[in-house]
Amino acid sequence: AVRFVRAGGSGNHNSTGISQELNKDISDAGSLRLRLDVRLHYQSLSGGGYLASEFPLMVRINYKDIYGSQTFWVKSFYYQNDAGNPTISGEQIGRDQWFPYESPDLLTSVSPRPATILSIQIYASGWDYDSMVSDVSLFVE
Repeated sequence: AVRFVRAGGSGNHNSTGISQELNKDISDAGSLRLRLDVRLHYQSLSGGGYLASEFPLMVRINYKDIYGSQTFWVKSFYYQNDAGNPTISGEQIGRDQWFPYESPDLLTSVSPRPATILSIQIYASGWDYDSMVSDVSLFVE
């Protein structure tokens, strides 16, 4: 597992993450799914923050679509939203337990359709956080 920890942020933004360049053509693929296990221990910022852009764990797939434009798909995870902040792209999960996530088929649920996977990024964003991710897989069939 990879663990992302930040403490003492005093209400200031920070992001910590990892990424892998892929540059894989998937234009002939029949399906594309992301699978990973997530565990959230702490988040000081409610939900996804004021702009729904700061979660204790986020996964971002950067790709070129069938028209050649570069764009991305993102999935975020949080366990509390006491302040009622927006949670676009976010999924609320239990605290301190491993959560297995599998995306829908991204070739049919994302428009325009991805043609080249450029990279995958996994990161934590916000004030203070403590999160983990393991067993990350991108399935192309």
